[in-house]
Amino acid sequence: MDLVIDPRRKGHGIGRALSKHRRRLCQAMNLKRILTDARLSGYAGVRDAMTPEIYARRVIWGDIEDALLRFHVAQGFQYCGVIPDYRPEDAAAGGHAALFVWLNPRYDPQRGDAAAAADRRKVA
Repeated sequence: MDLVIDPRRKGHGIGRALSKHRRRLCQAMNLKRILTDARLSGYAGVRDAMTPEIYARRVIWGDIEDALLRFHVAQGFQYCGVIPDYRPEDAAAGGHAALFVWLNPRYDPQRGDAAAAADRRKVA
């Protein structure tokens, strides 16, 4: 799933609330992790000065402002790297996106196997 917020509603806490509920759903479903992407929204302006990887790292370090990447970090997601040519039509991001992961601290591998087995029985 992905989160999309109407830009006119920015700053009302909707993104934080949706992100919080996404993490709760992950825990309730006993999933190992959430993987998500974030476009490198300001990369086109610095394309000649640095690679997408350096841009993303500098955003994560706080040297460059990119609200979308910083949002994911603020929500507890860990930066994993850049996905090159993720959306080639996205000129502002140079077509690139950053990959983020949130690891479920309550994941229980024992419960996961039992839940998967129960789901298979329901389908059969």
